Amino acid sequence: MTDMIIATTLEQDQEQFANQIIASKGENLPATIEEIIPVLAFSKAKMTAFKALSDAAKQVDDQNQLNEAALASGQRWGIVHLYGQKKLGEITREMTGNVGRQSIEEGPSITRSEKLVSAGISENGDRARARASEAERIAANPDILDRVVEEAEEKGGIPTKAEVIREIKKSDEKKRKAKAVAEGRTAKPELQLRAEEQLYILALESIISKLPKQPPKDWSEAGLKLAKGYADIIITRLEVFNE
Repeated sequence: MTDMIIATTLEQDQEQFANQIIASKGENLPATIEEIIPVLAFSKAKMTAFKALSDAAKQVDDQNQLNEAALASGQRWGIVHLYGQKKLGEITREMTGNVGRQSIEEGPSITRSEKLVSAGISENGDRARARASEAERIAANPDILDRVVEEAEEKGGIPTKAEVIREIKKSDEKKRKAKAVAEGRTAKPELQLRAEEQLYILALESIISKLPKQPPKDWSEAGLKLAKGYADIIITRLEVFNE
């Protein structure tokens, strides 16, 4: 009997926790990576478990009530997970500090990947950057996040990070086309590209848009060494296009 009471209390605490996050749209989430990562892991696990339960219930004729309950819980934890992603993005985009700089006082410079990995974003630099980048895109587009959440609530679905990122990409493409028209430029033709091709092209376009046409004329020894290192990495990764 005691175990049942404890289990019920824990479940009630979890539901209260989720409801509070949803009510505040994630504003009451912890503001450190060490605390937000467990929230993301837990909410994703809960969302996945309830989705699996809902899918299983759909296969049984007399389990509509179980399906609806599981779907509602999955939706709730899916929303918690998205607000957690938003909070993570808000945190990581502020992580600048000593990235790419070096001084006697500060000690050796460290890369963004190293900062993200050491903070616990992921055990791998590439995955850490990708995870932080997606979270930052969500944080930069709260209106799209809210729209995806509202549509999921209206349709009785479970909102996902992939869905939010997809809607952000659609919005960015519309803005790009509108800018091209406003500037009198011909919009790029629609191409049928695979998902991984689209992501790579977007990354290239992002690099081109941010990289100045000409490098600085005067370099310090440390600055030139750092720039050459990054340039070598970019050249190496693009060697396939010279074949």
